[in-house]
Amino acid sequence: MTLEELTERAYYLGFQLKDPYFLIAVHSLLQKPSVKEELEFNDELINELSAFMKDQRINALFGQKSGKVIILLSECLLLKNKMKKEIFCQTLMDHCQKKFPSRLFKLGISSTSLSIEEAPQLYEECLSALRAANLHQKIIFFDSLGIEGVMFQMKNMNPIQKFIHKMLGKLLEQDKSRNMELTKTLYYYLSNGCSVHKTARAMNFSISGLRYRLQKITDILQTDINVPSVGYQLYVSLQFLIYWGELDIDLNAQSEEEKTIGD
Repeated sequence: MTLEELTERAYYLGFQLKDPYFLIAVHSLLQKPSVKEELEFNDELINELSAFMKDQRINALFGQKSGKVIILLSECLLLKNKMKKEIFCQTLMDHCQKKFPSRLFKLGISSTSLSIEEAPQLYEECLSALRAANLHQKIIFFDSLGIEGVMFQMKNMNPIQKFIHKMLGKLLEQDKSRNMELTKTLYYYLSNGCSVHKTARAMNFSISGLRYRLQKITDILQTDINVPSVGYQLYVSLQFLIYWGELDIDLNAQSEEEKTIGD
């Protein structure tokens, strides 16, 4: 949609085009829905969300693309209602789950822009954030993704998948029968700055037991995981596995553990 078309549509719908702006992509999970089922449900969802926005006294533009509901909002209206972006998105998620309890929802939220002309970029951002959402983190803000967010904008993820297989393939293969214990240990170790003591506390594990696992990981990967450049590449690779649901680690719980350790 061009800027002129967007402005015209906003005018007829009474949407106040006032910066700053952001986009939300909403995706509902259902096992193998038909195209018709998906379109019909998204129409119902848009009607429900439209009523929700009216109750909140917030103007929004709705659309459908690639099976997702896309919402354009003016953040100044949230600020006017004394509501932060993060709180609003959580309220929106709670509303969706309450109205459609048989479905699981994921939200991807773009960064904020002062120019409506950047709407196409915001659209790519909210889709990238949506790709990173999983069962543990159902609401993802593009701003929280860092370099992973840029990589999620790639249309072809095969190069990233091949890179991850090259970095972690041997470990993942040997770790399948162990409930991915070594892989999870590697993630916790890297996310705790390669500190044995912090990692042991975070995992409630003995120092000697942790050192044994780390040595085993090093032997399998045949690389020094303590080298910063190597550790960073491994960490980003593990982040992708978590986002894709191939490694079951709750990043929210991890953040809480880090806060506790910091205290």
